[in-house]
Order: sequence, then C-alpha cells, then structure tokens
Amino acid sequence: MANRRAFAGQILRAAALVLFVASTARAQNYISTFPQFATGGGWTSDFFISNQGGTSAVVDVSFYGDDGSPLTVDCTLGVGSSFSITLGGGGTKAVRVTSTAELKTGYVILSIPSGASIRSSEVFRYSQRGAVVSSLGVAQQFAMTSYSFPAEVDTARGVNTGLALANGAFDTSGAADQSCVVNLIRSDGTRQDTAVITLAAKEHLSAYLTSDSLFPGLDNFSGTVSVSAARPIGVVALRQDEAVFATVSVDAGPILAPFLLSTAAINEVEPNTTPAQAQRINPPVVVAGNISVAGDIDYFQFTGTKGDVVTALVSTTNLNSALDSVLYLLNSDGRTILAQNDEEGLFFTSDSFVQAVLPADGTYYLAVTDYSSRGGVNGTYRLHVQFLKPRR
Repeated sequence: MANRRAFAGQILRAAALVLFVASTARAQNYISTFPQFATGGGWTSDFFISNQGGTSAVVDVSFYGDDGSPLTVDCTLGVGSSFSITLGGGGTKAVRVTSTAELKTGYVILSIPSGASIRSSEVFRYSQRGAVVSSLGVAQQFAMTSYSFPAEVDTARGVNTGLALANGAFDTSGAADQSCVVNLIRSDGTRQDTAVITLAAKEHLSAYLTSDSLFPGLDNFSGTVSVSAARPIGVVALRQDEAVFATVSVDAGPILAPFLLSTAAINEVEPNTTPAQAQRINPPVVVAGNISVAGDIDYFQFTGTKGDVVTALVSTTNLNSALDSVLYLLNSDGRTILAQNDEEGLFFTSDSFVQAVLPADGTYYLAVTDYSSRGGVNGTYRLHVQFLKPRR
C-alpha cells in the first residue's frame, strides 16, 4: 500500500503542472496567452493589460511567429519580440502594434508574477480599403488540454469558421511536438468526423475548418468543435460571415456525449493496482470499476497502433459516486505520462477525459484514481475507451 500511495502522490504532483501552479523553473510566474495574433494584410492587434491588485507588478509580453521563433513587432513599447511592463495597482497599459505591409501571424505569451491579479484582452481589427470592417475582442486564455466552441459552415451563405492553435511553452516542462485532435460534433450530439493536426514545439497554425489540413469539402455543418491535446495548448476561434469577422466563445473542456459508449460494461478485475497487474482490455470497451480503498489506482492495459486516436472517459454520472476522478494515459513502461486529466474545464462533474494520438505501435496503460487518494464502496465509475480513425 505504501508503494501505491507513493506512486499516486507522484502522479498527482505531475497533474498539478496542468493547473500551472508555480514550481521550480517558474516559481515567480504563471502564464497566460493570446493564441492568435495578426498584423498586416488588413489586420491590426492591440492589447490592454490591467492590474486589478493594489501593488505594482511586472508583466513580460512575448510575441511568437507561426514557426515558434520570436516575432519582432513595432509597437508602443518599442521594436522587439519581448517587453517588460510595470503596472501600478489599478493601472492599465495599452499596447498598440503598428500594422505592417506584410501579414504577420502568431501568438502572444504573458508571464505574470505569482499572486498578481493581471487581466488582459486583445482587440483585432480588420480593414478593407481604409475602412474598419470588423473589430473583435478576445480575452486572455490559460492554456488547457481540451476546448470546445460552436461552429457553422455554410458555403451558400458565405459562412465559415476558423480556429488557431498555439503549441507554446505554457507550463513548467516547456514546449514539445504534439498532435492536436479536432472533432466535429453534430447538433444532435453525435460525432461527424475527426482530424489530427501535428504541431512542432512552439508552432502556431490558423486554418478554416474547410481547409485541407482539417475537413476539406465540409459544408452545411452546424454544431460544435471539440479540440484536445495531450499537453496544454491555446485555442481561439473566429467566424466569417461574408467579409465580416466575429469572435466565437471558446469554452474550456471537451464535449463528452459523443464518446460515451452504449455497450454493456465488463467488470474491473482486481488486483490491478500496478502496471504489472494491469487488466487487459480491448477497445471499444466500457469497464465498471471502483476505487475501493484509499490510495487505490486501477490500471488497464491495451494495445494500440501509431496514429490512432485513443479516447478514454471516466464517467460517474448517475452512479451516486463520490469519486473525484483523475485519468492518466501512460506509455509502455507504465510510468511515463502521455496525457492526463482531472475534470478540466467541466463544471459540476467529476468526470475525466483524455484524447491523444498514439505515438507508436505497442502497449499502453490507463490509470484511474481519486484526486485526494480517497476510496470506498462508493468510488464507482465507468471507463469508456475507444479508438478513432482520423482522416489523414
């Protein structure tokens, strides 16, 4: 039991990275982002950074291009790619970026002192022939691993939806190459299609849903887009209606219903409290399990193929469960965390959701536990696991 609790504590400490709680490398800072930045080609971007607290704070503002390299801009702070701003209590700083002849796109990262109450927003403007056509406001974002937003594509009406993805250094472990999963969810709550976009470390990409990298030929779609990744990303969405652009509200958390399986559940088989004891499962499958004692971890083992999208969902709905679930996807060694989730962005639920692209053929593990290492007869859950074949 002591070893199981030690490993549970290790996993939970790793989970804290997702919450951007300060630790060693950035003990004095936390990170927020604007996942889309544009200047030139009719676009301009202004930033308004406010200090809600009563004492001064120094905020670092850094601009990155699509390839993740520092992006030099000419703004009211000067010419460069990174700036430091000192804000007195209650103060606001407007950072206006001068438009360029050449279109430059990317994203912005704000490094904020721990304990400071800093809020910021971005205003995009799009102009044609010297007249402002659209002016869009976007709030700062704290990068997470899952998002969703409403979307519509209707070619006949000139309506399309675009999204931007920023794969920046949003936590203490820095940036790394990763694949982002983009799901189309119909208005009736069923999944229509899935695409995968692979981003290099610090890379930024913006595209319409109808682009070749996502869903070419898509039309007459109305519903929701759910975006997931193994590591924190930034996501922003825009709607185009003829020549007019508008921002779309991006919510933290995935859409769960399309990934709940209706098949009969199999029972969890104990002991499965270590990777060596992991219960073998063959997706698609639903497992009826229980975190039965304090510090318990339930391990499940499956075989996957490189490029497959594995979707795993711990559901406690209608089970009268006290479980505050945490879910991990582990590599073949049973220790290396590929993805993790603790009800991220989901209100009034203890469900956890992981969706990730498998990096290689081989054996993988799922681990289910309680966030506070509790357990008992009412620690029941259903684990839904399936593979999705994304469009290539």
